[in-house]
Amino acid sequence: MAQKRPSFVSIRRRQRNIIEGMGTRDLKFGETAKQFGVTPHDLEHFLTTRPKTLRKSFNRNPANVRLWQTGDRKEVRKALGVSRIRVYEHDETEITSRARKLTDADLQIGRMIQRVYIKNNEDAQQWSIYTREHDLPNSILHLRLLYHNGRITRAEYRAALRAWKAKYGVSDDYYNDFVGEDFDSEEDDED
Repeated sequence: MAQKRPSFVSIRRRQRNIIEGMGTRDLKFGETAKQFGVTPHDLEHFLTTRPKTLRKSFNRNPANVRLWQTGDRKEVRKALGVSRIRVYEHDETEITSRARKLTDADLQIGRMIQRVYIKNNEDAQQWSIYTREHDLPNSILHLRLLYHNGRITRAEYRAALRAWKAKYGVSDDYYNDFVGEDFDSEEDDED
């Protein structure tokens, strides 16, 4: 028998608990999914789908029910083996404020939590999820600096730039201007 659907507020709170737990332990989707006994795809779907949308199809996926049940703060602490879960700032004005110095991880978790609460700023939220999963900085300029200093490979840099273009909806002209400096002379050597 299907469980009664929880409210979208309850789903949102459970999503936030899991995201903050991931941030506290500095885990990615795969590692966290293993802790909760679901697939990484199911966990990512549960955490990145808007609560109202998730509520509509809540009982169709048993992983949603399982994640909601173990998304209680006490259960998340137990599953992840932490005594306290850190609360992350998710308000955009606080995230971008110059008064506070946030690490990339704090920014990425804040944007993931933001996705649960608000619909605007979606491209930045998607980019933060991508960069967190691939251990990259959130700033495209920092990413370029890593490439120029030889800290990431050309293939990793190209993949990240393609994802950046897709997630932010960057125009071809702007993208070509941005990447032109990095790949113009080297393109001929490899192709």
